[in-house]
Amino acid sequence: MASLSADAAQAGGVTPAAAGTPAPRAPAEVVRNVMEQHFRSAAGDSKDLYSAAWKDANVSIRYLNHMSPLMLGIIQRPGTNASMEERKAALDFMIASTDGLAKVMSDRFGVSPTAKAYDRVELNSMLSHIVGQIWEKSTQENQQARVDDFVRTVAAVFADPDFLNQRQAHAELMMGKMGYQRVDSPETMQTRLQLAMHQATLRFFEGVTDQRLTNSKGLSFTFGQKKAAVVSAMQADFAGAMNTFLTDIKFASALSNDQRTVVMQSWIRHAAEIYRAEYVASTQRVMDWFRAGEAISKEAFENRFAKASSSLPDVLHKARAVTVETLSDLVAVAGFDVITAPADQDESHPSVGP
Repeated sequence: MASLSADAAQAGGVTPAAAGTPAPRAPAEVVRNVMEQHFRSAAGDSKDLYSAAWKDANVSIRYLNHMSPLMLGIIQRPGTNASMEERKAALDFMIASTDGLAKVMSDRFGVSPTAKAYDRVELNSMLSHIVGQIWEKSTQENQQARVDDFVRTVAAVFADPDFLNQRQAHAELMMGKMGYQRVDSPETMQTRLQLAMHQATLRFFEGVTDQRLTNSKGLSFTFGQKKAAVVSAMQADFAGAMNTFLTDIKFASALSNDQRTVVMQSWIRHAAEIYRAEYVASTQRVMDWFRAGEAISKEAFENRFAKASSSLPDVLHKARAVTVETLSDLVAVAGFDVITAPADQDESHPSVGP
């Protein structure tokens, strides 16, 4: 599988740049660095699709896909100052809600008990993203009601006996269009990683334009800059964090280029979600701070607003630090940071680097 070096898991990748140090790396440069570190020639690429390392990686990706959006919702709501008991209660509620939804949908779709059990696992991963986002964007007063409403809506829709038949043709069309391109050349890995970085930028735009960061007139607080400038700054900062994170990875020799790409795409996607959510949460705290100045005096409000408008670097630094720390913890919990020597030896793969 893959492991993270101590440097990548620590704050070394998130400390503020010292004077005179190079600017954060652009996404294209990150991809080039990853290619140099992790792509292997066709002769050196593993063709074993069922290695113990890849089985563990698949399980880890599934667990990461399921747990990270729920944990992300807890981080942002009910807030970073919530007690551990509150966070555990929130996680228990979301896990139960997500699995309840998955059971309703799998019972409707599954054609056999085995298929229903498989669908339930797959749907849990997908639905956790929706439940996590609902929780993140709710308030303490309506959080449970919003998730319950989502559960009731889905249950009602899937109770329709004709629903599956009506959607079957559309589902087949979508599956036919979503072809999977296996990595068998440097260009394919490069394309897939670049796409993952571009998708991260789209998430950053959603963060900058989040309704929670708007005033009564619907205008977004963007630290006195244009939205595009903030998104660009987020992209460059995120690229710097991911460059450190991805290039310090140590992959098991049993993992092929295709399997390595799947792992890195998963990490980029989750890192972008964490970065976006922390940007929104940090910006909300900045807005709450300068708005509180109105209760003091007009001068206090104006002074706070001026300081807040120049605080984008601090907000991005916080988002970057939280992203690397949270993703490192998730990767460790999911089991990505374990390389088992017996697995490599059993598979008769030489213990060589990429």
